[in-house]
Amino acid sequence: MESLNDNTQNSTIVAHPPPPPSRVEIGNGSNTDDNVTSTVTRQEIQRIIKNVLATTGIIARGHIVRARRKRLTFVTSFIEQQLYNAASTYDDYANLDTLYKRMSRVLTALIIHEQLLI
Repeated sequence: MESLNDNTQNSTIVAHPPPPPSRVEIGNGSNTDDNVTSTVTRQEIQRIIKNVLATTGIIARGHIVRARRKRLTFVTSFIEQQLYNAASTYDDYANLDTLYKRMSRVLTALIIHEQLLI
């Protein structure tokens, strides 16, 4: 696994995280196949994570974590996979109201893990 240490920047800490995206449409409503809907939703969640990492960043342990362009896809995929594996239900995974907080927790856990390896 690649280290994220070179992607953390100690900057001014934002008092409030950016607001979550308003709403993500899941599928087109005409298909009842859960696998198709899951794939579309996971792609949408990845798009949201990528957008946050590329623009505002995610606050974790007092650092604003942003990903460089060449590592953006790797970091996005890692965070999304961790969120998917940690969710007890699909509704928990797709909940946009808690997405930012869950992304921050994943990165915090990764930073703590990286610090323990040093």
